[in-house]
Amino acid sequence: MAGGQYDTRTGFGAAMVITQSASRWRAAEVGVPADDSRFGDFRLASISCPGVGSCVAVGTYSSREDNSSSFAVTEAGGRWRRPVRVTVVPANTARLSHLQLESVTCTKPGTCLAAGNYTNRSHGSLMMAAVLTDGKWTRASEITLPGGVRSTQQNGIWAGGGVVDCPSSGNCTAVGLYTHGTNASGFSMTSADAAQIAPPGGR
Repeated sequence: MAGGQYDTRTGFGAAMVITQSASRWRAAEVGVPADDSRFGDFRLASISCPGVGSCVAVGTYSSREDNSSSFAVTEAGGRWRRPVRVTVVPANTARLSHLQLESVTCTKPGTCLAAGNYTNRSHGSLMMAAVLTDGKWTRASEITLPGGVRSTQQNGIWAGGGVVDCPSSGNCTAVGLYTHGTNASGFSMTSADAAQIAPPGGR
C-alpha cells in the first residue's frame, strides 16, 4: 500500500492510494471531506496498515473554514471510506489551527497516533499528536520542544514536520524539527506510553 498526490486536469492536487494484488498495482483517488473548499491542494501525507485491508491515512486540504486543515480516511474490508476532517486540537490552539497531520502509526485497527503541527494562540508553530481510539479521534495535545522552548510569532521559533512510529503498543518514537532564525535543530522523543503527549495547556 502506498499513497501520494497527483495533479488533476483542473490543475489542483488530489490524493490517491496505490494497492498491489497478485503483482499488479492499482491506483484510486481518495475522496474529499464534506467541507472541502474545492480550492487548493488535497495531499495525502502518510498511511499505516495494521492489518490486511485495514488502513488509516492522514493528510492536508483546504476546508471552507481554514486553508490548512487535516483529514483522516480509513480502509475497512478493503474499501476506503469518505475522508473526514480531524477536529481534535491541543488546548492552546489558535482560532484557526492550520492543522497539518504529517504522519500516522497504528498498532491495531482503530487505534492510531498521528503527528503534525499547528498554530497556537501566540501565532507560533508547534508539533502535536492526535489519538485515534476505537475508530474515533478523541484528543490531541502539544508535543513540547526540548527544554520547554516556546514558539511565538515574536521569537521566531517554529516547530514543524513530525514523524511518529509505534512498532508495538506502548512503544513509540517521534522525531521533528524546530528552527530559530537560520538555525535548525532536530529532536526525538521516545515514550513508554503509546499516547505519550504533553498534557493540554497554554503556551
